[in-house]
Amino acid sequence: MKQDPTDKIMFITEPDAVMLEVSEILTRLGYRSIITVISGIYQDVCKIFKGEFGGFRASNTPYHDFDHTAGVFLTSARLIHGAKLTGKGLSETETMRALIAAMFHDTGYLQTAEDTDGTGAKYGSQHEARSVTFVRNYLTGKKMPETAVSDCVTMIACTKLSVTPAMLKFRSPGIAQAANIVATADLLAQIADRLYLEKLLLLYKESVDSGAPMFKSERDLLEKTEYFYYAIAKKRIEHDLGNVANTLRLHFKDRWDIDRDLYHDNIKKNMGYLKQIIIESGDHYRDHLKRGNIVKEMKGSK
Repeated sequence: MKQDPTDKIMFITEPDAVMLEVSEILTRLGYRSIITVISGIYQDVCKIFKGEFGGFRASNTPYHDFDHTAGVFLTSARLIHGAKLTGKGLSETETMRALIAAMFHDTGYLQTAEDTDGTGAKYGSQHEARSVTFVRNYLTGKKMPETAVSDCVTMIACTKLSVTPAMLKFRSPGIAQAANIVATADLLAQIADRLYLEKLLLLYKESVDSGAPMFKSERDLLEKTEYFYYAIAKKRIEHDLGNVANTLRLHFKDRWDIDRDLYHDNIKKNMGYLKQIIIESGDHYRDHLKRGNIVKEMKGSK
């Protein structure tokens, strides 16, 4: 897969650069007044995932890690910006709460300091509920209003694949839209990732570490990924979550003067290359997954 010249715009991964870009988006939204609060919470979340926050171990799940969280945070901001450009954007308060929910949506994978058994992957099936507890405790400790806590809790609950917005009770239409944005970002940040196919091997490792693997092998996971995208993720994004992703082209046009939805473009590339790998590689699929040194670092593990 050849590198697209827009990759540097699409894939901002260095933590400080992510926050800088989100700050730029908030400025364009006219929400500069919340940048300091959001930046402070973001720095806390960085520390939480590094194990520098009291009572918790460093993140040890290779797929659901801080890079993924930062990706969801940035994608949420881009979606919020796109929505604003349609005239149907979130308020400043709704925006702040959506970005907080994005930052905390996978903290449920973290283990407490006393929990030294295995890895956080064992919490995969219950991580949303644990993330809800985490964000509730954090925001309460920060003296945030109860409405902020309940809104963030509901948004995180919406990220669970088996949950549709119709199952949840939102305080307002704006919070419902914010929940759709965070849940959409959770999917898009993964599937459009330039390293998505390589990271699927890390997802398989997490599945094994969970103690209840969902796949028979790495290849089995790769073979099922196309179905997952078209039959589950795409349907969820376009229907269950209100198709808020259709505003991303507006974001990239306004921010970078690029008249394309770079997320859609990269998902299309990933699915096309995945299909090629499945057809052509046989048992040598790892030979076709060379980005990010992920396979090289995993050499010898299956």
